[in-house]
Amino acid sequence: MFNCTRRSFIAAVPITLVGQNNTAMVYGTIRFSNGQGARALSIVVGPRFNYTDVSGYYRILGVPYGKYEMQIRQGDKTLKQAQIVVNTATVLHDDVI
Repeated sequence: MFNCTRRSFIAAVPITLVGQNNTAMVYGTIRFSNGQGARALSIVVGPRFNYTDVSGYYRILGVPYGKYEMQIRQGDKTLKQAQIVVNTATVLHDDVI
């Protein structure tokens, strides 16, 4: 028996996959030693950067594969640096400052 009240929808949606063309997403959370999220810090990884949100979370898209000195910055002041290797589609880096 065929049910005529059932509807199906097909949509063509462009999809961008993180990890294509040897780039990755680097993400994580930066917290102060008391556990609070460190907001409004700039996180720099190679040629890309982004800012932490109110909970200290950040996400940087399109980071080319390679070895980088990741910098956690507040204005012109570097608070912390860490070596990271970007060689997979996603790289998680949490830190405490």
